[in-house]
Amino acid sequence: MSAASPFLGPLFFFGFILLLVFLLLNMFVSIIDSGFGEVNGDESKMDADHEIVDFMWFKLKQALGIGMSRVDQDDDNKAPEDPPLPDGEVEEKLNLLQQRVDKMAEKLSNMDNGEEQ
Repeated sequence: MSAASPFLGPLFFFGFILLLVFLLLNMFVSIIDSGFGEVNGDESKMDADHEIVDFMWFKLKQALGIGMSRVDQDDDNKAPEDPPLPDGEVEEKLNLLQQRVDKMAEKLSNMDNGEEQ
């Protein structure tokens, strides 16, 4: 096309590609929208990913000691709370965690430098 018209050939090609991308994106969004409408209408088709993420976030906060209680949850969904640890055991676990993090950082550094273990 550029041999026939050096200006209009690439212009029409770019316009054609832009039109196709717009058309395909529109089809993609309509498929997502119809699927969302179908799942939103039927609760049995909904997955529990949000509950899994909520549980993992709760366990992370519990491990860090940020959010130890969950008032807003029902008793049957509530994760069992671990008994409090003695002060010495907490420090021991924190030291072990620090050692593991240091070891992982060292391995990552070795991988980054291309060294073998």
